[in-house]
Amino acid sequence: MWTNPIPISEYLAAPRKDPRLLPPRSPGIYAAGLRHWSGEPKRGEAILYVGITTATDASLLYRVSQLVLEGIGFIGVDLSPTKPRGRRWETYYHPGGAKIWRYCRNPNFPLRKPHDPFIQRDPTDVFIAWCVESDKCCPVCDERRLFDDLKGEPQFLNTSRPQACKKHHP
Repeated sequence: MWTNPIPISEYLAAPRKDPRLLPPRSPGIYAAGLRHWSGEPKRGEAILYVGITTATDASLLYRVSQLVLEGIGFIGVDLSPTKPRGRRWETYYHPGGAKIWRYCRNPNFPLRKPHDPFIQRDPTDVFIAWCVESDKCCPVCDERRLFDDLKGEPQFLNTSRPQACKKHHP
């Protein structure tokens, strides 16, 4: 069952206000969106990114925290206008967090579609929610299904189709 989405600003206050708002140290799937939605993310709900925990990062608390930190700008960025041969660099660990940061801050973000008008957004207004792995929630199956459902949305930032679940689709 998916949690109620909360803005990143509330997530950042959770450790001191209400630690129950933090994700558990369990495997699962998570999503980030431009506005509140109910239940599992669906088409038309302005979902930006969907991700899962991995074998090496098996905690929702860890993965969602990475997404949040990098989504609000805690990434290393070379801000100089030019580098040798025009190269610029970024350092990040969570690609979804870095994409959310660029989406919210940069009008020339390459994944923006031509019909997606640029409105600079505060990344702390992005909503996040998650679903803990259970009999009713297989993160691998759900991530692939959500990718297939959301891939045509103009703001959806995932670019690679997830692999099929080896447990349910051998």
